[in-house]
Amino acid sequence: MNSLEKGEDAYSKGRFQEALGLARKGDRGKRALSLEGRSLLRLGKHKEAVNAFRQAVEHGGGLGAWTNLITALSAGRGYEEAYKATEEAEEAVGMSSQLLLSRARVLRSWKKHALALAVCRSYVSSYPFSTEGWELYLSLCEQMADAKEAGVAAKALLDIDNKNRRALKAVAETSLERGRSSEARASARTLVEMEPDKPMGWMLLSETAREMGKRKRALAYADRALLLNEKFPRAWLHKALLLAEEKKEKEAKHAFRMGMKLNKKMAREKCVLYPVLAPFMGR
Repeated sequence: MNSLEKGEDAYSKGRFQEALGLARKGDRGKRALSLEGRSLLRLGKHKEAVNAFRQAVEHGGGLGAWTNLITALSAGRGYEEAYKATEEAEEAVGMSSQLLLSRARVLRSWKKHALALAVCRSYVSSYPFSTEGWELYLSLCEQMADAKEAGVAAKALLDIDNKNRRALKAVAETSLERGRSSEARASARTLVEMEPDKPMGWMLLSETAREMGKRKRALAYADRALLLNEKFPRAWLHKALLLAEEKKEKEAKHAFRMGMKLNKKMAREKCVLYPVLAPFMGR
């Protein structure tokens, strides 16, 4: 095994400093520069990573070198430069699915969500069976609070993979918003079956049970979510709501304060949605 192969092995095992040292030994070709750049990026050295990837591009690194360069620029918050790099890459190697997805990601990081969504929409239209593309599209729809398009994306993901976690969560939440409790419960149950040790599925089951008028069951599910993650503000605030609706003011106040400590913004939003919680905000 030569130094470059040893470096790739170290990189795959998370030993990035070791990988960097091995990448800098011997030949300084595009493969070594790629390993150097990726290692630097993992070590949080964005400017140095950008320099390594630029050299890799100059050495004829092709699409891989370009996408690494774009990722490094974006990671260092050089969004405008990263976007320009997608245009330069298109001129150099032609447009590809990978490059189109990179452009959408840069625009999302740049907070240009409408443009990112348009690029991503073009991507999923051309590559309708791309899980990666639909997951990005779903994320953008959620950021833009476009429930209808989020539902479209979630359905497309489930058509590709009926156990896609991101899509199941989105379907459950969208169904809850639309008053379709049975659909929400089915998606939440599937999540729990897949990941019984993760709190989100239990949280969704709790919210669904409340919508169906089953508060005791909802409380048990919320407690299960908190048992799995005691720093889950959504679960604390939901528990506070359930207890407040049951007129258990002291317990509700405690749960609310726990949630508010973890996420004050979310606590305020819950008070607007559920006035029964408002008295706890100022106490």
